[in-house]
Amino acid sequence: MELEIKAGSRGPTPAPEVAPGLRQNFLRVAAQILMQPSPVPEQDQTSSGRLGKYLVIKRLLPVYEQYEPDLAAGLSTQMTALASYVPTEFQQGPNRAVTVGIQPEASEGDHSSGCRTGSDRAGRTDLS
Repeated sequence: MELEIKAGSRGPTPAPEVAPGLRQNFLRVAAQILMQPSPVPEQDQTSSGRLGKYLVIKRLLPVYEQYEPDLAAGLSTQMTALASYVPTEFQQGPNRAVTVGIQPEASEGDHSSGCRTGSDRAGRTDLS
Protein backbone atom coordinates (compact mmCIF):
# COMPACT_ATOMS: atom_id res chain seq x y z
CA MET A 1 0.00 0.00 0.00
CA GLU A 2 1.55 3.26 -1.12
CA LEU A 3 0.75 6.58 0.49
CA GLU A 4 0.54 9.57 -1.82
CA ILE A 5 1.07 13.02 -0.36
CA LYS A 6 0.22 15.99 -2.52
CA ALA A 7 1.79 19.40 -2.02
CA GLY A 8 -0.58 21.80 -0.34
CA SER A 9 -2.93 19.02 0.78
CA ARG A 10 -2.20 19.52 4.47
CA GLY A 11 -5.09 20.41 6.65
CA PRO A 12 -7.15 19.07 9.47
CA THR A 13 -7.66 15.34 9.31
CA PRO A 14 -11.30 14.48 9.90
CA ALA A 15 -11.97 12.35 12.93
CA PRO A 16 -12.44 8.70 12.06
CA GLU A 17 -15.84 7.13 12.55
CA VAL A 18 -15.70 5.14 15.76
CA ALA A 19 -18.25 2.63 16.98
CA PRO A 20 -20.48 4.36 19.56
CA GLY A 21 -19.76 1.67 22.18
CA LEU A 22 -16.00 2.11 21.82
CA ARG A 23 -16.29 5.91 22.05
CA GLN A 24 -18.53 5.61 25.11
CA ASN A 25 -16.10 3.24 26.87
CA PHE A 26 -13.13 5.49 26.08
CA LEU A 27 -14.89 8.62 27.35
CA ARG A 28 -16.07 6.90 30.53
CA VAL A 29 -12.59 5.56 31.39
CA ALA A 30 -10.99 8.92 30.56
CA ALA A 31 -13.53 10.68 32.81
CA GLN A 32 -12.71 8.28 35.66
CA ILE A 33 -9.03 9.14 35.31
CA LEU A 34 -9.63 12.89 35.00
CA MET A 35 -11.99 12.95 37.98
CA GLN A 36 -9.42 11.42 40.35
CA PRO A 37 -8.41 13.87 43.06
CA SER A 38 -5.13 15.66 42.51
CA PRO A 39 -2.39 15.28 45.11
CA VAL A 40 -1.38 18.36 47.07
CA PRO A 41 0.96 20.56 44.99
CA GLU A 42 4.03 19.66 47.04
CA GLN A 43 3.45 15.93 46.42
CA ASP A 44 2.30 16.15 42.80
CA GLN A 45 4.78 14.11 40.77
CA THR A 46 2.65 13.79 37.64
CA SER A 47 4.34 14.79 34.40
CA SER A 48 1.73 17.40 33.49
CA GLY A 49 0.52 18.58 36.89
CA ARG A 50 -2.67 20.53 37.44
CA LEU A 51 -2.12 22.67 34.35
CA GLY A 52 -1.92 19.61 32.11
CA LYS A 53 -5.02 18.08 33.65
CA TYR A 54 -6.89 21.38 33.22
CA LEU A 55 -5.88 21.63 29.54
CA VAL A 56 -6.83 18.01 28.81
CA ILE A 57 -10.26 18.56 30.32
CA LYS A 58 -10.62 21.85 28.43
CA ARG A 59 -9.74 20.10 25.16
CA LEU A 60 -12.06 17.14 25.70
CA LEU A 61 -15.02 19.01 27.22
CA PRO A 62 -16.67 19.74 23.82
CA VAL A 63 -16.46 16.02 22.99
CA TYR A 64 -18.08 15.14 26.32
CA GLU A 65 -20.77 17.76 25.78
CA GLN A 66 -21.55 16.19 22.40
CA TYR A 67 -21.36 12.47 23.22
CA GLU A 68 -21.52 12.09 27.03
CA PRO A 69 -23.28 15.16 28.45
CA ASP A 70 -23.92 13.38 31.75
CA LEU A 71 -20.15 13.31 32.35
CA ALA A 72 -19.50 16.84 31.05
CA ALA A 73 -20.92 18.55 34.14
CA GLY A 74 -18.55 16.71 36.50
CA LEU A 75 -15.56 17.45 34.29
CA SER A 76 -16.55 21.10 34.09
CA THR A 77 -16.66 21.22 37.90
CA GLN A 78 -13.23 19.55 38.05
CA MET A 79 -11.88 22.13 35.60
CA THR A 80 -13.27 24.95 37.75
CA ALA A 81 -11.59 23.45 40.83
CA LEU A 82 -8.25 23.30 38.98
CA ALA A 83 -8.55 26.86 37.64
CA SER A 84 -6.99 28.46 40.71
CA TYR A 85 -3.72 26.66 39.85
CA VAL A 86 -3.78 27.65 36.17
CA PRO A 87 -2.38 30.97 34.81
CA THR A 88 -5.09 33.25 33.44
CA GLU A 89 -3.64 33.22 29.90
CA PHE A 90 -4.59 29.53 29.70
CA GLN A 91 -8.09 30.16 31.00
CA GLN A 92 -9.21 33.12 28.91
CA GLY A 93 -9.99 33.24 25.22
CA PRO A 94 -9.55 30.61 22.57
CA ASN A 95 -6.41 28.52 22.58
CA ARG A 96 -5.62 26.79 19.26
CA ALA A 97 -3.56 24.15 21.04
CA VAL A 98 -6.71 23.13 22.88
CA THR A 99 -9.34 23.59 20.16
CA VAL A 100 -7.72 22.58 16.85
CA GLY A 101 -9.21 19.36 15.58
CA ILE A 102 -12.02 19.46 18.14
CA GLN A 103 -13.95 22.59 17.26
CA PRO A 104 -14.81 23.58 13.68
CA GLU A 105 -12.22 25.77 12.00
CA ALA A 106 -13.08 29.43 11.37
CA SER A 107 -14.50 30.21 7.95
CA GLU A 108 -12.45 31.81 5.21
CA GLY A 109 -13.97 35.20 5.97
CA ASP A 110 -12.84 35.05 9.56
CA HIS A 111 -9.22 34.55 8.54
CA SER A 112 -9.26 37.52 6.18
CA SER A 113 -10.82 39.80 8.79
CA GLY A 114 -8.05 38.78 11.20
CA CYS A 115 -5.47 39.63 8.56
CA ARG A 116 -7.04 43.02 7.94
CA THR A 117 -7.02 43.74 11.65
CA GLY A 118 -3.34 42.77 11.86
CA SER A 119 -2.43 44.87 8.83
CA ASP A 120 -4.45 47.78 10.22
CA ARG A 121 -2.46 47.56 13.46
CA ALA A 122 0.79 47.32 11.51
CA GLY A 123 -0.12 50.44 9.53
CA ARG A 124 -0.74 52.37 12.75
CA THR A 125 2.53 51.35 14.38
CA ASP A 126 5.02 54.15 14.71
CA LEU A 127 8.49 52.76 14.08
CA SER A 128 10.42 56.02 14.50
